Amino acid sequence: MVDSVKAVVEAWFSSGVRNVGDETIRVGISSCLLGNEVRYDGGHKLDRSLRDTLGAFVQWIRVCPEFEYGLPVPREALRLVGDPALREGFIERLLALSHYPKPRV
Repeated sequence: MVDSVKAVVEAWFSSGVRNVGDETIRVGISSCLLGNEVRYDGGHKLDRSLRDTLGAFVQWIRVCPEFEYGLPVPREALRLVGDPALREGFIERLLALSHYPKPRV
């Protein structure tokens, strides 16, 4: 994994492409991949290659919808089941029932 991330970063820099207006590229990423203990089991899934290699070139926007919604850590695992057609709009319906503010996107 580390080699593939390094290859992507090196290819990007060798292409001559740079950030528009010299601003840092912002990338949304699951908060648990950066080491935050927000997973259902109270753990994380730290990916050092993302954090250390690619992280030198981007600004991470950490996101964990379940935690930001206010679900506890640890918690029971969430699983979407049933007809996939019924899942459309699930998040919007869930947020409509919530007293928590809608997440910034």
